[in-house]
Order: sequence, then structure tokens, then C-alpha cells
Amino acid sequence: MAVARSSRPVDYYDGKAVSLDIPEAIQRRLSVRSSLTPDSAKLILVMVGLPGRGKSFIAHKLSRFLNWTGYQTEIFNAGQNRRANHSPTNHSRAGFFDPSDAERKAKRESIAMSTFEELLEWLAGGGEIGIFDATNSNPQRRAFLVSRAAEWKGWRSGDASPAAGGAGAGVAGGGGARFGVSIVFIESICTDKSILEANMLSKVRASPDFAGLSEEEALSDLRQRVSHYEASYVPVADEEGAYIKLFDLSSKVTAHQVFGRMTQRVLPYMMSLHISLRPIFLAALPPGYGDASSRGSEAGEDQWATQRLASMGFSQRYPGGESFADLACVLEVLIVAHATPCRALRAYFLGLPVAECMCPASSRAAEALANASRSVVELLPALFGKWSEEIHTLEERGENSEVLSLDDAVFSLEGQVG
Repeated sequence: MAVARSSRPVDYYDGKAVSLDIPEAIQRRLSVRSSLTPDSAKLILVMVGLPGRGKSFIAHKLSRFLNWTGYQTEIFNAGQNRRANHSPTNHSRAGFFDPSDAERKAKRESIAMSTFEELLEWLAGGGEIGIFDATNSNPQRRAFLVSRAAEWKGWRSGDASPAAGGAGAGVAGGGGARFGVSIVFIESICTDKSILEANMLSKVRASPDFAGLSEEEALSDLRQRVSHYEASYVPVADEEGAYIKLFDLSSKVTAHQVFGRMTQRVLPYMMSLHISLRPIFLAALPPGYGDASSRGSEAGEDQWATQRLASMGFSQRYPGGESFADLACVLEVLIVAHATPCRALRAYFLGLPVAECMCPASSRAAEALANASRSVVELLPALFGKWSEEIHTLEERGENSEVLSLDDAVFSLEGQVG
């Protein structure tokens, strides 16, 4: 039966038109997307890429960020399992990764699968997001991971976990609620020669795989390992499922079938990921700073200073102090805030549980970030996306100085840490 239509002219672009007949092709597409949008109870991020492409760097960055935002996240690294359970001489050199050697190929698959099973068991014990850090460089391996995750229905924390042999095998009784697992591939693609050389150099200098070799020998061995993987490497294709591809560790990102929390959390983070090695300084504000009720007669002076700072240009100097440009040159990133946000940021960069870092007694650095402290915490970038920290105590300037000003702090810090 034909649908009666209004004779009133309709402007498609005015936002008021109402369509009663959405084309069937669009309905099909929307139904597909809606089926993919809901978040599963558990998520596995599968790293993909050739050796020396920054997979572990990305994995550590993602793990730290996701834990900080409230998801229980853990990395499961196949290379660490290989090193922990097998002889480094026979299982770390390039020959072990030769795809033409059937015995060694089978052993590599065995190590990777046992690592993946550990990840699944961890999810069953209460974990939420597992990161599988391995090359996973061919479609056959990736297809097996997808099928294994699809057939494996784990049991929620507190229930007996399924045996490795199959979904729910060996579980006594019943009544335990099962959960689904979804997979998203995270592929790192590097074509920039300078990035590749830097990644490889970092790897041979830090990885136990190359212990006992000179730097030149280690680089040669790593390049040979890469050539073995290149023989069978196939980038992730659309038909394999959801993926995010990061190119040259920069903001060029491609995403496919990524919805829900992945678009809210992981995708924006991947787009903002950078590898610049810059220190970050955290300094807690003095007691009462910014609290108008505690300043009394100084309120007018504070208001004048605030308005002056807000109207200053980037290179304009505050009277008797530094400009924003000066601060940017002296300190790569200086964060001045109250103690609570400073401690929360410290937890993020060091990959520590936020709740454990909020109490001053939790660590020397947390105590240094008390509002009354004259200390600055410097966070230093390290290998594989990790950070270390140093504490700098600022000197007082003047005999009667109660609280250091920001200008004094910058001057003192510049003298102490260069």
C-alpha cells in the first residue's frame, strides 16, 4: 500500500524532514553496525607486526593507559615466555625463527599458544583487557586466535575455570555465568628508515636475546630474524575482523569495525601517541594557593596576577619572571597543580594503581608532591614506553621566604637539573 505523503515542500537539508522509508540497503548496514557496537565482557588486543616495529612500546603504553582509566589490563608477551622456559642460545638467535625449519616453527607456535592460553585463564580470573604481544604476522595464526577466542567461553571470577582443552571442559556442576571474548588487532607498520634503525638499536641494547653479542653482531642477527618473518608476513585485512593500524608510530591511524569503548578510549589514544623523549615535571601548589578565602588582603593582587597571565602572549615575560616560551625551553613539560592531580598523573606515567598513589605515605615521591613540599618530581622517559622518576628538592631564596614562588621554583630547578 502506498504511503500518503504531505504536499508541503520538504527541504532535505533543513534538518526537519522525516523519512518513513529508510532504504533497505541502509537498514542492513545499520543492523550490522549495531551488532558490533555492544562491548563484550572481555577484550583481547592482539599486537601484529614485524620485529623492531614498536609493538612492545605500544603494548606498554596501552596497558598503562587502560589500567589508569579503570580497566584491569595485563600484557602477555610470547618472547618473555620463550626466554623464561628455553635456552637463550638455541631459542633467541635468528636461526630459531627460520620458517623453513618445521621443528622450530612448531616450537614457536607452541610457545605463542601457551602464552595465549595464559591470557585466557587470566581473563577467567577477573581480568578485563588482555594484550597479546607477539608478531602474529600471518593470517593463519590470527585466524586461529580468533577461532580459539570464539570457542572459549570462560567463567567469571570465582567459578572454576575451563581446562585448556576446550570451552568449559572439566568444569564441575553448573550455574557459573559465562562471558564472551572479542579480539581487536593492533598492527604497527613502520616504513620510515630512521624509526626502524632507532627501534632496532633500542631492541638489541635492551633485549636479553642479544646478550653476549657485540652491537654489530646483534643488529645483524636481528635483521636476519626480520627477514625470516618478512617471508610470511601479511598485513591484517578487512575480512579478518576489527583492527587498528598505526603507521610509523605517528598520528596516522586506520581503523576497521572498531566501535564502543575502542572508539572512546583506545582509538583516540592511539591517534595521540608520540615517541618524543621529553621529561615531565610535577610540582604541587603551595597551601591555600588559589583559595580566595585563605588569601584575605592578597585577593586583589592574585586577581591582578591572574588577569595579567591570561593576557600575556607566549613570548611576553611576566614582570621579574619568565615567559611561557622560557618555561617551554627550560622545562619540556611543567605541570603545576594541587597534590591530588599531581599524584594521579604520576600514577599514570609510572603504570601504578591510582588508589595506591594518592596517600602521601605511599612513597617518597607521593610525599614530595604534598602541597607544602618544596620538591619537584621529574618523570623521565625510558625504553618500551616506560618511565622512571627523580625527586629534586628546591632551595629557598631569601631568609624569610615562607613559600617559593613559581619564578623561584623555575630558577632553582634550572640550576639543579640543567
